[in-house]
Parts: sequence; structure tokens; C-alpha cells
Amino acid sequence: MKPEIAIALSGGGYRAALFHLGTLSYLQHLKLENGDTFLGNINTISTISGGTITGLWYMLQYANDNVREFSFWEFYDKLCNNDIITPSIKNLLSTNSQSLIKEMIKSYDRVFFENVHFDIIQNIIDSGHIHHFSANGTDFSNGYAFRFQASRKIVNADPQYNRGIIGNNEHRIPWSIAGKIKLSEILAASSCFPGGFEPLYFPTDFELMTNVDIQDYTKAFTTEIPLMDGGIVDNQGIEPILLANTQMQYDDKRANGNRNFPCHDLIIVSDVSYPKTKSTDNKKIVMNGKFNLNKLDYIIAFIFLLSIIVILFAYYYSYDRIFGFFLCIAIIMFFFRVASFVLKNLLVKYLKKAPIRIDINMVWKYSIANIISLLLNRERSLIHLLKVIFMKPIRQMRYKALYEDEKWKNRRITNTIYELTANYGSWKNKLNKGRIPEWLVPTEEMQKISKIATEMDTTLWFTADDKLNETPEALFACGQYNICMNLLEYINKLKTDMTNTTAAHKYIMQFENQLMDDWRKFKDNPKWLVKYLRESNIKD
Repeated sequence: MKPEIAIALSGGGYRAALFHLGTLSYLQHLKLENGDTFLGNINTISTISGGTITGLWYMLQYANDNVREFSFWEFYDKLCNNDIITPSIKNLLSTNSQSLIKEMIKSYDRVFFENVHFDIIQNIIDSGHIHHFSANGTDFSNGYAFRFQASRKIVNADPQYNRGIIGNNEHRIPWSIAGKIKLSEILAASSCFPGGFEPLYFPTDFELMTNVDIQDYTKAFTTEIPLMDGGIVDNQGIEPILLANTQMQYDDKRANGNRNFPCHDLIIVSDVSYPKTKSTDNKKIVMNGKFNLNKLDYIIAFIFLLSIIVILFAYYYSYDRIFGFFLCIAIIMFFFRVASFVLKNLLVKYLKKAPIRIDINMVWKYSIANIISLLLNRERSLIHLLKVIFMKPIRQMRYKALYEDEKWKNRRITNTIYELTANYGSWKNKLNKGRIPEWLVPTEEMQKISKIATEMDTTLWFTADDKLNETPEALFACGQYNICMNLLEYINKLKTDMTNTTAAHKYIMQFENQLMDDWRKFKDNPKWLVKYLRESNIKD
């Protein structure tokens, strides 16, 4: 009996994209003697933000029957050697565009998707081994998740629910309309992080607006739907998998009407969240200096008056070059002085309306260094609020839904990026408690590579230093040996406790021999599979 396996690919920018790519590449490499790959047994995929980059790419390869081991290296190469940010910003500036995220859609199409639409996934969702896929964003109008999902048709459900809900309960997108949305637009909505991007509005920012065949649908919209990063409400992508399980219960004979039945035999959560807050994130920024706006005004006025004197002198003695140079200086100082005057008056008007009465001269005498410190500390605290304070309890809540529900006992694996590091990894605690055998302990080289992978920032690019430190390779390799270790740990646990399992779990246990062989290779060289995929790509 083949298993029903789900995988969730968390958010986390390119850190997530490459770690998950490594994980999927290993699951494609992992196969039985009859040729069945582990990846070929995955039927449900949920993606968030950076995980959506890899998830949509994989679904595109799957739809085109192009899932090969070497194809993972091809995508690795695309991620590492294509700049998507710079062209987007250049287009924003050169076209006087008002939306960076819309320019990113063009870059996503250019590098990854070539204007392919969501119907390419819808068309194979009923026939292939993957029968549930969901790329997830956040509906900023109500705070709910917004799912771009393709689900196998449910026979025993009302017509309006037989494909699940695309969007959310308040804002639903018909199946036929969803098929006309570009993959690049779905990625943009799923990875549109607040602060870095403005919301992507549905349908006005989508290609749908130019489709004459659905004008009745787009014209019927009276209120735009602002969409942003899916990680805001669920950065691990666990909820869509649990919802997929609910959908599967309708047609699964084993469930027999039981709405608490676990249709998934195994759920893998691939997660690149930071293990803890970096100590530098909370340090107060202090800038010293007594220079203030009042002094700046005096300096501008002094330079302006001095320039006028020099201009008169140069004009009288016909020093044309000096005249031209100081005329430019005088004009610039004049505009600075006007800007200062306008700003001061605007602040005066604002302060008159404010409940606190403050003399504008007090503001103008306040140190510029202190003003910059105030702004930077507020920016840092806001980013910290979004990345850590909000994300951490949401992450805990999503994991509780999986780990505190007994129906998922022996049916879950968490594949975290940091778990084989020396400082943050859980392997030491597990070893001390006898929960893992000695041979599953990572080597020092693995710990070093995992540390490099874990410490990469959440960005949509690799810096020159990242490439110099081989961060992309570290992420790719980390995803590979991490999932190998986690599957071995999982099988090792099943040997002593088979409760809540079926024949499908015995099928999973058949992969143990190759997992053991591969783990030995990883301990000898954590990047052996990276090297193999690179060389296979060169040969092909």
C-alpha cells in the first residue's frame, strides 16, 4: 500500500527556496529498487513565500513531466545566477511605476515561469500523484489566509465545495478564473512581505484585467483585495495541509464519515525559521552629535549669502566660471532654504492639531543624530515585531495543531534548517535522552554547513559574500542531508512504536537501506549529492 504524504515548504526568501530545493532533490534521489521515488509518493504540497518559489517551479516541472534529478540543479543555477531585484527596481524608476511588486512579477516571469498560467497545474491535479497543491498568501482586508489552490475534485461534496475554496470564505475565486492567473502573480502575492513591498491588489494588479473574455467578472469587483505574504498568518504552511486532509475524508473509504480521520500517512514540515533572535537584533542604535536643524538653517543661509557676494564680485570682474559655479550653489541653497521653510510650516500646522503642545523651535534644536537614532530604532523594532514577535506565536500555534493532535502521532516529521547546528540543534538533547542512536550524530562539517545555511538573512538575492562563503551550496546540501537524517530518525522510531500506522508506513520503511547508505556518504562528504547533481547536469 503506497502512502499519502504531504509536505509544507515554509517561507524565508532564498534561504527557504534553496533549502527546500535541496530537500525535494533528495526525495527525488531516494528510490526503491523498483524505481519508485519518495518524491513520487507526495500527494499534497503547501507553500509559503520563499517556499512558493520552489513549490511552483516543481509543480511546473511536474506538469510538464520534467522531474529529473538534474533539473533540480538547473533551478539551483537559476536561483544563484539571476538577479531579479535590480531589473525590477530599474523598471520601477525608469517607467515611473508606483508598484515594485508588479515589477517583480515581470522578473519572476523572465527568470522562472515565462508567463505560464495556473491552469497548467489545474489540468493535472485529477490525474497525477499530486492531488492537492496550495500556494498561500494573506488577505490584508480581513487578516485571513488566501489560498491559490488546485485540489482534486471531491465526488461526495456539494458542487460549490468540490474543489475546495480558492481564496478564502469572504473572497472566493472561481476555478475557471483562477486558471487564468499567472504563476508569477501567485508567487508575488505569496512573497509580498510588508515593508519590502506594497500589497498586490486582486484583480486590478493581475493580468486578468486585460482579458476580454472575463470582463464581466473583473468589472463586477467594487473593492480590490490587498494580498500580501502568506507567512503573516502561517509561515509554515501547515493549515492548508490539514484542510486538504479534511477534503480527502469525503472520498476516503477508510474515513467512513469520520471527520477526525488522518488520511495523510505522513506530513513533512520543511521549515527555515530562525531558531532564536539574533542578539544584535535587539541592540539599541545610538548616534552621537549635537548638530541640529537650526544650525543647518544658519549654515544654509550663510552659504547662500556668501554665494551672492561671490556672484556679485565675479560678475563685476567678469569671472564667468566662478560666477556660474556660485550661481548654482546659490540656487541649491535657496531651494534648501525654501524646503526648510515649507517643512517647518507644515510641522507647525500639524503640531497645532496635536494634543501635545510643542514649540517648533524645540524640534529644530533637537540633534539630527538623535532624530536618525529614533527613526532607525523604530524601523528595527517594527521589523523585529513582524519577523519575530508576531511570527513566533503563530508558528507555535500552527505546530500545536499538528503535534498536540493524537491522530498525527507517528505521522509527522519536522525538517528544520538549524537542527544539525552545534548551538541550536536538537540532536544533542535527543542523543543524551537516547532518542537517536550514535550513528545519527552529525559530523563537525555538517554542523558548520548547517550554521552557514541557518544564518543567511531572509532576502531575495545572494550577495557576493554569500557566494564567497558558499552559502547557496550550504543551503542546498543542508536540505538534502537534513531530510535524510529526519527520515532515518522517523523510521528508527517506528521500529519501536508502530501505533497509529498502516501498511503504508511499512512501505516508507523500505527506503531505510538507501537512507543508511546515503547518510554514510553525507557523513563522509555533506556535499556529495550537490557534486553529483552538478556533474550530472554538465554531462546532460
